[in-house]
Amino acid sequence: VGGYRLDTGGGAHDVWQFERAAGAGYRAMEAGDLQRAALRLGEALALWRGDPYAGVAAGPRLRREIERLETSRLSVLDQWLEAQLGLGRHAELVPELTGLVARYRTNEPLHAHLMVALLRCGRHDDALTVYERLRLALKAESGMEPSARLRRLQRSVLAVRHTGGRPALGLRVPAQYAPPRPRLVPAGSPV
Repeated sequence: VGGYRLDTGGGAHDVWQFERAAGAGYRAMEAGDLQRAALRLGEALALWRGDPYAGVAAGPRLRREIERLETSRLSVLDQWLEAQLGLGRHAELVPELTGLVARYRTNEPLHAHLMVALLRCGRHDDALTVYERLRLALKAESGMEPSARLRRLQRSVLAVRHTGGRPALGLRVPAQYAPPRPRLVPAGSPV
């Protein structure tokens, strides 16, 4: 009686672990527990290695799953960054965010996080440069301008720069304008 057996070690499958940690992080964010949210979302991100299904020929169904996983990862990353900024770790995030906006040239939430981090570091001109680079990238790729929320953030940066002040730590990235947080689907469910 041959066959195949997969021992998941009580749920050790990486996608399950990612989704479990992400779910705990989202719940902590909703409860206002930024410390726990940063920890659990960071755990989820630490499980991520490379591109999903790298090197596998992908048909339409697998491409949808890859897109779902990438969207989920970006959502977790967005919330992790929000938690880190809420904890006052803006200076530590600038190098990582700089790399992320170089990779995701038109991702508004990542650019907004970098602008907030730079603003809190007193780097007003750098924050405005980030906005302008995003504006040019969006214009070149889609012919669109940044969203109204990002334009409001730009005006906030200009206002703080004009007054010569530093923003309060409570200045947040505008309400999420990325795609809504994806619904976590149990592994093995039809996609």
